[in-house]
Amino acid sequence: MGRGGMDEAAPETVTATRRAPRASIAFFIAALAIPLIPGAGSTLCLDRAAARQGETWRLLTGHWTHGSADHLLWDALAFLVLSWACERREGALRLCAFLGTSALAISLAVLCGLPALDSYRGLSGIDSALFVWLAAGERTRAARTGEGAHSALWAGALAAFLAKAAREVLHGGTIFVDSEGAGLVPVPLAHLVGAALGAAATLLPPRSRGV
Repeated sequence: MGRGGMDEAAPETVTATRRAPRASIAFFIAALAIPLIPGAGSTLCLDRAAARQGETWRLLTGHWTHGSADHLLWDALAFLVLSWACERREGALRLCAFLGTSALAISLAVLCGLPALDSYRGLSGIDSALFVWLAAGERTRAARTGEGAHSALWAGALAAFLAKAAREVLHGGTIFVDSEGAGLVPVPLAHLVGAALGAAATLLPPRSRGV
């Protein structure tokens, strides 16, 4: 492509990167709207018996249902911030593919790995996947460009996440949500699977310019 073609393409790339992360906002609004629709939570949550009977959509939708207002608040706000950052960096298409893959993988891991768990709700597993995808990717980028301070900052954030996950596995409970008060059972497995998916996503080739 000649120089003129490159000059013409540049404004499109800049516009694309500044576009509002519509996919992130749409998924966030969906999480907020579900509790307002009578019966939606029970229809969409990941219920083991219902999923076995063919209601396979629950493998994807269960993450957008929650057990309490506190549970919804922390999960949804974290999701909005993290997905917003990932969508600005990776684009809406990659974000949607990542969310779909993460939702399905976490659901299957919970169903297979925790046979005594009858139902699952919440975005915390996907939030974990988004956080590691963002933090590991930014740490790698900062290291490659010689931004030592930024690389160390993101490495510290990853270490803090791993410490949080280890505490959940060893002692149970959650740090931000009152799981006992809401009658919820913490599921550290979902967070660990999400983290593994986020780490794996950093191996993808960089997003093409303008895509």
